[in-house]
Amino acid sequence: MKPRRLPPLRRLLAVLAAATAGLALVVAPAGAQAASPRAVFSAAAAKPAPISVNVAGAPIRCDVSYGNDVTVSGGFLNVTWAVACRWTDDGQLASETDAIFMTVGIAQRGVILAPVLPCPVIIGAAGTCNHRVPFDGTSGRVQSIMDAVVTWNDGYPPIRGRFLSPGSIIT
Repeated sequence: MKPRRLPPLRRLLAVLAAATAGLALVVAPAGAQAASPRAVFSAAAAKPAPISVNVAGAPIRCDVSYGNDVTVSGGFLNVTWAVACRWTDDGQLASETDAIFMTVGIAQRGVILAPVLPCPVIIGAAGTCNHRVPFDGTSGRVQSIMDAVVTWNDGYPPIRGRFLSPGSIIT
């Protein structure tokens, strides 16, 4: 029997999931809220992938965005993603945010371009991740995907989400 080959975007999702799988090992404090989540992702600028978290009623919202989708510069395909966790009542950065972990990948014409690497850990409530891969001059559709895990400094369980940029055509 021939082994089944995953489509490129699904393979990228699997790699990103494996890269962040060990980050969710945090125990909730006794009496932690069971009715509603502490935080949610809000991705007005990015399209949440099928497993992203987005539930109304959380006191903290982690906004996810990207800069200019994927661009070509200096012989590389480049993308920048950002996450900022804020209190929903006053918009202030949530000091309870411990760290933000991001893993970013770029696909061109449905093919994942190496490397897909985790970004440096962001300590605190907001930060960006720049990612680039060599550009071989081939025109076509490019898209970026980002996996994020946000942990808390007071024992609440982390949140995780996966986000896709709409993509663009490189000519």
